[in-house]
Amino acid sequence: MLKIRLARGGAKKRPYYSIVVADSHSPRDGRFIEKVGTYNPLLKKDDPNRVVLKIERIQEWMSKGAQPTDRVARELGKVGVIQWTASSNLTKGKPGKKATERVEERAQREADRAAAAAELAANPPVVEEVVVEEPVVAEAPAEVEAAAEVVAEAPAAEEAPAAEAVAQEEPAVEAVAVEAPAAESAAPEAPAAEVPAADDLIQVGRVAGAFGVRGEVRITSFTADPLALLGYKTLQREDGSPALTLTTARAATGSIVVRAKEVETREQAEALRGLKLYISRAELPAPDEDEFYVTDLIGLAVVTADGEPLGAVKAVQDFGAGDLLEITPPEGGQTWYLPFTREAVPEVRIAERVVVAVKPNEVE
Repeated sequence: MLKIRLARGGAKKRPYYSIVVADSHSPRDGRFIEKVGTYNPLLKKDDPNRVVLKIERIQEWMSKGAQPTDRVARELGKVGVIQWTASSNLTKGKPGKKATERVEERAQREADRAAAAAELAANPPVVEEVVVEEPVVAEAPAEVEAAAEVVAEAPAAEEAPAAEAVAQEEPAVEAVAVEAPAAESAAPEAPAAEVPAADDLIQVGRVAGAFGVRGEVRITSFTADPLALLGYKTLQREDGSPALTLTTARAATGSIVVRAKEVETREQAEALRGLKLYISRAELPAPDEDEFYVTDLIGLAVVTADGEPLGAVKAVQDFGAGDLLEITPPEGGQTWYLPFTREAVPEVRIAERVVVAVKPNEVE
């Protein structure tokens, strides 16, 4: 089957697309039959060179059975070659059976760990009290009596110097007491450590467990460059307190392996499994246009352009075909997925906590 689709070129963050006729089984950006146009998203929308189409060649290929992709069809609809209407394919990025099983297994493991932690907190282990000091306490009265007898037998003349010595030491005590207010007045001058508010924190990773036997920690990084975690001074806990101070990091399959000042043994690293790692929002660069931090999307209300509620964003998933918004319906129940594309999500208003979406035909 022939497809008229986009083939990407250009450099990173500076894309340039060719509109090509290719076999549907060929790699997306690989071999093609004929180039029938170009698309440069870096140009302004009113620039005539933004989209260049060879209309006659496209029509000829379509007469031979070539089918344009949705993205190309939209551009052909603008010039009247075909009639195009917006559509939303919710099953395009739907996870397969194995991916769904992996997600369910991961969720089950996390639920088991949470249940075990809750049970441990509700029923802490009983520590038997070992009374070691009882014999000493029992002998204490005898020692006190003996000391009292010795004091009673001491001559009165010997008691007087002792009393005088105590009296001489009293001025020193008074001098310290006089200096105390100065110490108290200086105390407020020491700045207290500032703990970031919970709303100011961005999750950048999660401890996946220990690595090896030398105290290394395996971390699942949520940043574009996993090793970027090493550039932050201190990774924090959810309450803003310090968690890990990384000293070294190296890439591993699906994660990074790090060393931290706070961890020296495998047992200490394993005890941190599941710990969520955060940094202050002030440490992150501002996102580019049409880019959003995942944490800002979670919880946003999803509505149509007419204000009809469709649910709320539960999570952002990527099963290999692009980003998907996982949405919980207003009445609850089974979540559904919405492609995070400009066609399906034309507008995101972070300040208003709203996502404007095109209502899919399957969601009634």
